[in-house]
Amino acid sequence: MINYFFFFFNRISLFIGTVLCAICSYVSLISFMNFFIRSRFIDTTLLYLGFFMYMGFVLFDTQLTLFDFRRGNKDYIMHAVCLYLDLVGLFTHILRILGNKEEKKKK
Repeated sequence: MINYFFFFFNRISLFIGTVLCAICSYVSLISFMNFFIRSRFIDTTLLYLGFFMYMGFVLFDTQLTLFDFRRGNKDYIMHAVCLYLDLVGLFTHILRILGNKEEKKKK
């Protein structure tokens, strides 16, 4: 029974990749539009959406690494670089969120 759960969870987490790519496309399109509009609300929404997107990328890349490892692909460097880039993106979004909160405190 537990094996079926993990098999199902792995398939769902690999399916998340397509959803994340679609979200990434929408975020980049809305960011481009916001470059001209300059809306603070859209900027904050994109900030939190990007944060959750990078959290999903960490989950997705971790599952992809485990899936590749089980299939025999032991390219440690590429998997480490993917996770590193996800964590850097997540960290920069956390810093921007904290910076926005600090900026609101000063006002």
